[in-house]
Amino acid sequence: ELRAELEPVIVATSDRELRARVEAHGAKVIGGGSFLQTVIPDTQRS
Repeated sequence: ELRAELEPVIVATSDRELRARVEAHGAKVIGGGSFLQTVIPDTQRS
């Protein structure tokens, strides 16, 4: 049996249909503000 370890995947989209499909596969979906804070912490923003 071959098993691949899955790495976290980030999907940034405003497409509600795509968001629903991603959630259906068990992904954690966060809003745009939370995404921005995750990618660029407050200390790095100008």
